[in-house]
Amino acid sequence: YEGYYNEIVTLDKELTVLGENKTTTVIDGNKIKDVVKITADNCSLCGFTVKNGGSGYASVKIYEGKNANVSGNIIDGYNYGVFIDHSSCVNHTSGALVAGNSISSGSSNNAICIKSSSYNTIMNNAVYSRDETICLHSASNYNYIVDNNIRAHNKGIELQYAANYNHIEGNDIAAESPGNYYAYGIYLEDSSNNILSKNKVTASADRYAYDIYLKRAADNIISKNKVFSSHLAWNQWGIYLTKSSNNEISNNIAWDNDVGIVITSSSSSNIISGNDVHSNTGDGIYIRSSENTITGNTIRENK
Repeated sequence: YEGYYNEIVTLDKELTVLGENKTTTVIDGNKIKDVVKITADNCSLCGFTVKNGGSGYASVKIYEGKNANVSGNIIDGYNYGVFIDHSSCVNHTSGALVAGNSISSGSSNNAICIKSSSYNTIMNNAVYSRDETICLHSASNYNYIVDNNIRAHNKGIELQYAANYNHIEGNDIAAESPGNYYAYGIYLEDSSNNILSKNKVTASADRYAYDIYLKRAADNIISKNKVFSSHLAWNQWGIYLTKSSNNEISNNIAWDNDVGIVITSSSSSNIISGNDVHSNTGDGIYIRSSENTITGNTIRENK
């Protein structure tokens, strides 16, 4: 029923919990610990406002539970909004579904954090954070991050520490970090075999802004993305690779950056093909490494 509930909720057996109205059915954790913690399989949480997890805790935490459904909620994280931890499944039908929520983090933590968890689906959410909005790390593999609206102050989507075989598609990402040196729309580090496709990405900061950034990343496909800038940064790059090899950068549109595509030191065997790189204030494509393949790109109206 509608109401204001000051309590901690643990779903440790199969259960569906439905709120009467997501704006007026409120669970407030009073900044103590995880507000709603799901540890059992086949649990659903729908139609609530969930807020005020404790320092280092989440408003909604899924820990080892499979086939969780967290949909249609307003999730306001004092630290983490949604934290999926050690919830690895064998396919997407048994992984968690986080869909149609409004999720925010008011601190320097993630609105959505996926740690050591696989085959989860994050889709159609409106997500905001003062730091890294959606973060996958520590062998979080085969996750779908699809059709989310993401607003970040530092990194829109981050994959690191062997986050492999994930599918990042159709997201609208703006990483805007006024007053800070760096901003990243999508950030990949030490991660491989991911697909980044059909995302709309822009980043802005005082000094350095990267729409899509790869560092020590291999065998990824970066395809059919639209990357552009607001020209707030001193240095604004569209797609930027450093120490990254065997990646495919294809059929992207990179415009209105300082440089559209950058392949820098110790990056080899990358394929840059079929991209439309135009109206950048500097080079269209800038290469500082050898043994890359550059073919079939449209490079026009760059300065």
